Amino acid sequence: MNRKIVAIIVGLMTIAMLALPMSMVYAKNEKNDKFTAVSGTIYLFYDGTNEMKYPDNNFIWSQPDCTTMWTEGIIAGGTCDFTLIFIKPVWDGIAIVDYQTSVVHEVYTLTDPIIDGTQYYGELTIGGSNDYWRILGGTEDLANVHGQGTKSGIDPLTVEYEGWIHFGP
Repeated sequence: MNRKIVAIIVGLMTIAMLALPMSMVYAKNEKNDKFTAVSGTIYLFYDGTNEMKYPDNNFIWSQPDCTTMWTEGIIAGGTCDFTLIFIKPVWDGIAIVDYQTSVVHEVYTLTDPIIDGTQYYGELTIGGSNDYWRILGGTEDLANVHGQGTKSGIDPLTVEYEGWIHFGP
């Protein structure tokens, strides 16, 4: 009889010891439970060094160090690194009047952003191409942030964005 009781106690303790780490993995804080809708405007300041190439009647414009500011849902300043390809553009002097464009590469690095009214410390890296953006990673408070959405150009210096952000494990 004593062996049965000891076996039951040992069995219950084993189950409790195995369940404790599993419950810790699934424990969530308030921040993890929340998908946050974000939208706003991105301002670009082409104040870096332009790199231009003209292969096969196309125009490739790169700028590895311009400045950006995000407003409304994500509020932060930072840097932008991008490459645009204008496919067979039509020129009128120095201005492009007709073109088909493709964003090949676009990376924003934002410092200490405010997201949905809450200040976070660290860097948030957001990548994009054409009409989409996605969070590539973050540091410090932003190490476990995920998000993505759409964007559309208003003019060459102004872009609207919208999407979702989620803090997860």
